[in-house]
Amino acid sequence: MNGTSEIEVDPKEEVEVVMDRGRDGHTNLHHPGFPMPRMEIPIFKGTNPRWWLRKCKRIFNWYNILEDKRVSLAIAYFNDIVDAWFQGWTRVRGNHIWEEFIEKLCERYGERSIMDVIEEFNKLRQFGEVRAYQ
Repeated sequence: MNGTSEIEVDPKEEVEVVMDRGRDGHTNLHHPGFPMPRMEIPIFKGTNPRWWLRKCKRIFNWYNILEDKRVSLAIAYFNDIVDAWFQGWTRVRGNHIWEEFIEKLCERYGERSIMDVIEEFNKLRQFGEVRAYQ
């Protein structure tokens, strides 16, 4: 072997390829003889919520997790402080809708979307002359 793993397939032998299509339209192809790669959701500690949510979404799409199960799975990866916030939000909100959950999580943990930043930038106005700032 040269350090790479190679799979030998007899060209006469039919190889079954399993095709999974998630609700979002993504297609996952894998050979039934090989396990899907293991992907783990990191613990959310209250920082960088958009990164954490993107990671969750990739994993949920890969494993075809339905949207109505995503909040239940995601909260299993909260630390104790974030979990306390979630328990309070649950008492007020009740149902767990993924899109609303994303919005409230980002609102609570202070990360603005790129659209928020662009909107704030577009509101900037210059007063006076440029020479006054030199």
